[in-house]
Amino acid sequence: MPTLYLTEDYSLVRRDTEDTLLVQIPEKRAKDGATPAPARKEHIPLVKIDEVVVLGEVTLTASALHLLLERNIEITFLSHFGQFKGRLSPPFSKNAIVRSGEPPNTSTTWDKTVSWWRPSR
Repeated sequence: MPTLYLTEDYSLVRRDTEDTLLVQIPEKRAKDGATPAPARKEHIPLVKIDEVVVLGEVTLTASALHLLLERNIEITFLSHFGQFKGRLSPPFSKNAIVRSGEPPNTSTTWDKTVSWWRPSR
């Protein structure tokens, strides 16, 4: 299960084509003003990834998020130190049933007045 790790601070991930993401990584400057790493662009084909992990300050455009979710690719967000912040999952992700450990409960309804799930009566 190949995972794409996005770890470069201030990089931008956007939709390139129907099956490719474009990751724009800015140049890195040293404290003395020298440029040790030039800016670069990476094209990532979606057929090669099953999951995306975002560490730190990375920007994903809405179209990139939509494309990943349409392709049933989960996106996990972590802090700079690896602390879990959240996850975006498609409606039926590849590991949803395995993670839950039980079949989905179809007898629940959404209660809009109090904004929480409760069993149907």
